[in-house]
Amino acid sequence: TAEVESIIAEQGRIDVGCEFCGAQYGFDPVDAAQIFTRQESQLPPAPTVQ
Repeated sequence: TAEVESIIAEQGRIDVGCEFCGAQYGFDPVDAAQIFTRQESQLPPAPTVQ
């Protein structure tokens, strides 16, 4: 998305904090691109909705 691209252009990475457990996750430009371009067929089927 445009917002993701803007953050990567400014900071070089995206940092995301989980509000549930407090863990911090960092994504470089390659990882961030894969999140938004991964096709549903590549994801493993989930037996439950989370």
